[in-house]
Order: sequence, then structure tokens, then C-alpha cells
Amino acid sequence: MSSTLILPLSYIRWHYTAAYVDYYRIATNFLWFLWHFFAIPLHLKTLFIPWRRLSEETGRYFDLERLFERIIINTIMRVIGVFIRLLLIIAGIIVIAATFFVLVILGVMWAILPLIILYTIINGIILLV
Repeated sequence: MSSTLILPLSYIRWHYTAAYVDYYRIATNFLWFLWHFFAIPLHLKTLFIPWRRLSEETGRYFDLERLFERIIINTIMRVIGVFIRLLLIIAGIIVIAATFFVLVILGVMWAILPLIILYTIINGIILLV
């Protein structure tokens, strides 16, 4: 076989075999990074823990007013923690889903890219003649 046919055939073989394996590995790395960047499992485990572990400490003596103050402040901090963590979880899921769809679209585009290049070359030659 001549060298002018070997290069395009080896490119086509690489494009549809080894490149897809690399693309899959890169795509899974992106999704793994986003999953851990937003720390979705951690936020689910610590959903009801006060935000930044802010809470009112207990005093050395019993005071009814201080007790209710602690209960209210700790409840507010837990509600804030739930709200912020839920926002982070939802934002993380949205970003992961959007990234997944973009990666799928890029994978499909990668499959048809050689056909588009071949079409434009043939169309250019036809327009020259």
C-alpha cells in the first residue's frame, strides 16, 4: 500500500478507536471532578448539621432564657445549613447534567467530524470545477 493511503486509514482507525477510549476517560474524569467538587455525597450526609458548625454553646449555669436562645439560634443555623447545602446539591446536579449533555453532543460531533471534513473537501473541489 502506498504511503498516501496509509496515513488517512491510520487516522480513521485512530479517530474511531483509540480516540474514543481517550474521550471516554477524559469525560469520566470531568464528571468525577464535578461530583467531588460539589461534594454531593458529603453534603447529603451532613444535610442537617449547622452551617459551618456555628452553634450556641451551653453555659455553666441553667438559665431558661439562655436555653430558648440556644434552641432558636441552633435551629436557625440548621435551617441555613439545609438551605445552603440543598442549593449546592441542586447546582451540582445541574452542572453535572449539563456537562454530561455537552460531552454527549461533543462525542456525536467527534463521530461525524471526518464526514463533514470529507464533504467540505469534495464540495470545494466540485465548486472549483
